[in-house]
Amino acid sequence: MDVLGIDPGIGATGFGVVRLQETNPDSPFLLDCGVLKTSPKKKTPERLREIYDLVLGLIQKHSPRALVVEKAFYGKSVSVALTIGQARGAAILAAANLGLPIYEFSAREVKQAVTGNGAADKSQVQYMIGQLLNLKNPPDSPDACDALAVALTYHFRSKTVGAGLVSAHLTKS
Repeated sequence: MDVLGIDPGIGATGFGVVRLQETNPDSPFLLDCGVLKTSPKKKTPERLREIYDLVLGLIQKHSPRALVVEKAFYGKSVSVALTIGQARGAAILAAANLGLPIYEFSAREVKQAVTGNGAADKSQVQYMIGQLLNLKNPPDSPDACDALAVALTYHFRSKTVGAGLVSAHLTKS
């Protein structure tokens, strides 16, 4: 089963596709990852369309079983939180339009699942992504690593709570 993780941002949206094997559940592996950078010279709707198109394209390319996205949080400022929320919305809409189940985890939940420490820093997450996916070199981009961490959180949570995972699955009308 393939899972698409998204670390949303208006300027940089990280993505990661991880294959979770039923025959070997302790050995997930990386299929694809990267970062979409949008130009600050473009208007917000154009940037959101790029994010939407990226997620739509990744879903069509990889046919994941689920989209997993980091929950919004109030961080540095209200305007940053709003733009992250808009980027999240673009990603979620792309998945919802295709009827894909959508799961959300907080940054603390992701860090806890991947590193064992809900207050881990970016370098600890990056290190553990390399270890968990058996990579010689983890991705340099913190956004791509965060997206992979979100996808892996789904994997770890589904192993421990199974049907207890709640999806924001929307059906097409």
